[in-house]
Amino acid sequence: MRELPIYVRCVTCLLLVLMLVMRTNAQEHPRIYLAKSNKAEFLQRVEDQPAAAAYMESVGNRLAPYLERHADDPEWIVSRLQMYWKTKYSKVFVKGMDFSHGEGTAPVPTVRFSGSRDWATDYLHPDLADVQPYMDDARGLYLQNKVKPGQPWEWILPSETGHIIEKINYKILSLAQDAALLYWVTSDEKYANFARDIFVPYMLGMHHREPPQTVEPHRNADLMGLQTFEVIHESVVRPLTLCYDFLYDFFAKSNEDLDMMQAVFKKWADQEIKYGVPDNNWNLMQARYITYLALALEKNANYHDGKGQEYYIDQVLHQNSRKQKSLHDVMKNFDPETGIWPEVAHYSIMVSDDILEVFALIDKTLDNYLLGDYPILEKAILANFNYLFPHGFTTAYGDAKHARLRFRALELLIAQYRKYGEDKKEELVTGLLRRFIVEGVHQRSIPKSLFELCFYVGELIDCPVRSTADVVNNTFYSPNVSWVVQRNGHSLQEGMMISKNASLGNHSHANGINVELYAKGMVVAPDAAAGVSYWSKDHREYYSRFPAHNTVVVDGKSDYGTMNSTHAFEVHSVFPDPDSSSALLGGPTYSNVHFVEPATQAAQERLTGTVRTSYTSGYFVDIFRSARQDGADLKHEYIWHGQGSPIRLLDRDHRPIPSISSDQLASTLGDLVGYDYFADKMESLWSDHFIGHYQMPDRSGNRLNTKLWMKGSPGRTLFTLQAPPSRALHRESVPAELYGKSLPTLVVRQDGEAETRPFVSVIEVLTAESSDSISEVAYFSPAVADPRFVGITVASDLERTDFIYNHQNPDVEVAFTDGIFSGCYGVITMVDDSIRSIFLGSGHEISKNGYGIQILGDSGSVMVIFQGGRLEVQAEVPFILRVPSSGNIQVVDLVIQE
Repeated sequence: MRELPIYVRCVTCLLLVLMLVMRTNAQEHPRIYLAKSNKAEFLQRVEDQPAAAAYMESVGNRLAPYLERHADDPEWIVSRLQMYWKTKYSKVFVKGMDFSHGEGTAPVPTVRFSGSRDWATDYLHPDLADVQPYMDDARGLYLQNKVKPGQPWEWILPSETGHIIEKINYKILSLAQDAALLYWVTSDEKYANFARDIFVPYMLGMHHREPPQTVEPHRNADLMGLQTFEVIHESVVRPLTLCYDFLYDFFAKSNEDLDMMQAVFKKWADQEIKYGVPDNNWNLMQARYITYLALALEKNANYHDGKGQEYYIDQVLHQNSRKQKSLHDVMKNFDPETGIWPEVAHYSIMVSDDILEVFALIDKTLDNYLLGDYPILEKAILANFNYLFPHGFTTAYGDAKHARLRFRALELLIAQYRKYGEDKKEELVTGLLRRFIVEGVHQRSIPKSLFELCFYVGELIDCPVRSTADVVNNTFYSPNVSWVVQRNGHSLQEGMMISKNASLGNHSHANGINVELYAKGMVVAPDAAAGVSYWSKDHREYYSRFPAHNTVVVDGKSDYGTMNSTHAFEVHSVFPDPDSSSALLGGPTYSNVHFVEPATQAAQERLTGTVRTSYTSGYFVDIFRSARQDGADLKHEYIWHGQGSPIRLLDRDHRPIPSISSDQLASTLGDLVGYDYFADKMESLWSDHFIGHYQMPDRSGNRLNTKLWMKGSPGRTLFTLQAPPSRALHRESVPAELYGKSLPTLVVRQDGEAETRPFVSVIEVLTAESSDSISEVAYFSPAVADPRFVGITVASDLERTDFIYNHQNPDVEVAFTDGIFSGCYGVITMVDDSIRSIFLGSGHEISKNGYGIQILGDSGSVMVIFQGGRLEVQAEVPFILRVPSSGNIQVVDLVIQE
C-alpha cells in the first residue's frame, strides 16, 4: 500500500490528537437531573425514602413488559416508532396547517413529521400494541375512528391525525428514558440495550432529515420544529436528552456516534432559536427545550463552531434574536406592580412556571441561583394566587380554563429557597402549598415524574397551613390584561368573587366587558373558554366571540379581533383600593369600568359589586349601560350564562312568565353567527321587573338556587335558551351532572339604547335550605327624575334593607326627601329601621335620615359601620361624618382622616 505523504500523516495525527483531547475534555454525564458525584446519595435516598423507592419501583413495573418482549423480539418496540421506514424521506413539506408530502431518499429511515398543526382529530390515540409495525404506507396511518358507529379502524391521511404521530414517538422515547435511568442505577445492560435500540434509530433518522419546509409561503414556516408544526410542541426533547445523558458512558464504550447525536441536539436547539414567537408564552417553552439541549452538550471548546453548552445557555439567558427573546429581557414583560404576565390566566401561570424550571435546570448544573437575580419571578408566582376562586380553581377568560395552579412552581420555589437558606420564604410558600395538600389536590406520597424526584425537596418543613388571603387583596386589578377581581370573603362556601375582564393581551377573546361570578363553592355564571381547538369552527364562530360570554351585544354586531387583542376597559373607580390589604368585615365591594365596543363604537359601562347580608349570605349587583355614540342604536342584548336547570322566568310576584318558541337570535336575521349555536329558544315580550331562576348541584351534592332580579324597562324581550357547554369547566370543579352539559342562558333584548335604560340586576345564590334570602327587590328615583341614576332597594329576611345608589356622573348631585347623593356608587343599610352602615364610592356626599358622609376635597370612598356603640371606619380621603343625636341636640360634625 502506498505510504501517505508526511504532511498528510501529520495533519491526520493532529486531528486524532485534537479529537482525543476534545473527548477527554468532555464533561461528566449524567448532569441534567442527576450526576455521578451524587449517585451514592441518590441510591441512599431510594433506599431510605419510601416515596423515592415507590417511584423507582413504578418505573421498573412500567418498563417490565416491554423489556420482556424486547428480549425475544427486539424489533417490536422499534417498529412502533413513527418513521419513514420505506420512503426514507430526507425532506418533508407542509401546506398551510397540514403535512403535504416528502421528497428525497436518506440512507436510513427518517423521523416522520407531524400530521397537522391542529390537534383536533376524529381518531383515537392507539395503544402501542395496536400501532402497525413499520407503518409507512401510501394510504397514511391506520387508526381508530372515534366518531363513527362501532369506532372502526381505517387508513387515513396524516393531515387528519392531529398530533398522534408525535405522541406515539414521545411515549416510546419516554420508555427509552426510563430504561436509561435504570441502566445508570443498576449498570444492567439489558436496560441500556433497550434504550439504545430505540434512541439510535430515532436520532439517526433526525440527523438525516432536514427541517420541514412549506410548499408555498405561509406563516407556519416561522413556527415549525423538527418533528412538529410548532416549536412549542417539541416535548420529545426532554426524554431524548435525558436518555442520552444517562447512557453517555454506555454509548462511549459501545463506540456509538456521539458526534452525530450532539449534532442533532445542536440542530434542534438552532431550530428552537430560529423559529417560534418571541413575545409570549411560546418563547418560554422554547427556552425550556433549548436548556435541556444545552445541558446535554459539552463545553463550547469541544465544537469547531464554538457552539456548545455555554453558547446555548447564553442564548436563553441573555441573547435576543428575531424569534427568541432572552429571559433577562422577558422579565420586563411582567407588570412590575402586579406581577401579572400579559396573557390570560392559564398561559400566565405557565410562563412563570416555565421560567422557574429553566432556572432550576441551569442551577442544578451551574449552582448560580438565577432566581435570586430576578425577584419579579417570585412576585409573579405568588401573584398567580389572584387567579383563584375560593374553591381553588383559576378564573377563565379568553382561552384560559378553570384549572389548578401549577404546584411545580411552588415546589421549585421551596427547593431553591432551601438550597440557598431563604428560610422565611420557604416557610411562606410551604404554608401555601400545604393548603392544597390538606385538600387532597396535591399529593407528594409518590413522585409523578423523574423531574419531581430530582428537583423537589424530600420532606416539607413543619409549618401552619397558610390561606390564600395571606397573599391576595380583596380587590386586584392588573391593567396589562384589563382584568379586575373583587372578593368578599375567602372561604370555600361563603366566599364571593367577581372576575371581570375586557380583551387585552394574548389569547384574549372578543367579549366586551365580561364577568364570571362565584358563590357558595361554585362558579354560577361561567365563561366558555376556547373551542375544540383554536382552528375549529366552533371556536372561530362561537367560543371566542361575544355570544359565549356574560356581556352585552350591540345591534347583533359586536365583534373584533381575538387572540392578541388590544381592547381594554378603563377602570373609573373601585373599592377597596387594590393596594388595600382588606376591607371592613361585611363591607361592600364594587368596580366601575368603561369600554368602547369597536364594531359599533358603543360606549359601555359596567358596575359590579358585592353586598354581604351576613357571614353566610350576600348578593351581587350588576349595572350595565350601553349605547352607540352615534345614536343609531337598534338593540342591546344582555347575555347571562348559568349552569344546571333551564332558566325559569318569574314576575315580581314569583309567578311564571308566559313564553313561546322563538326563531330570533339568528344569523339569518343579521345577528352574529355565534347566535346560531343557541338551542331551545323561548321568548317573552316583557317590560316589567322579573326574576330569572335556575338550580344547580354543588360539589357536595347540595342544590343551589340562583336568582337574577332585573329591573324592567320598555321595549324588552326576554329569551331563555340552551348555549353550548362551557369548555372552561374542570372535571373536578363541578359535579358530573354539570360537566360537558349545555348552559342555561338568559338573553335580555332592549330595543334602542341601554344607557338611560340600563340592565340592572341583583344576583343571589343560596343553598336550597337557606333562610337568609332576599324577600324583595324594588327601585327608587330622586325627587327630580334623572335617567342617569339607578336606585335599588334590597330587602332581606333579616329585617334588613339595603339602599343602593348609582349615578353615571359622580359629580351630579341628586336629592331625595330623606337625603342626597353625589357619587358613583353608594350603599346605605338599615336594620330594624336603624342605619347600620353607610358606604360612599368615588363620590362627594351621601345622606339619609340625618346620617351622612361628606368628602373633604376631591371625591373618594368611605365606609362607616355603626356596630354596638362602636364606630368602624375605612376611608381613602378625609371626610365629615354627620350623625343625628337624640332629642333636640344638634347634628354632630365629626371629621375623621384616613
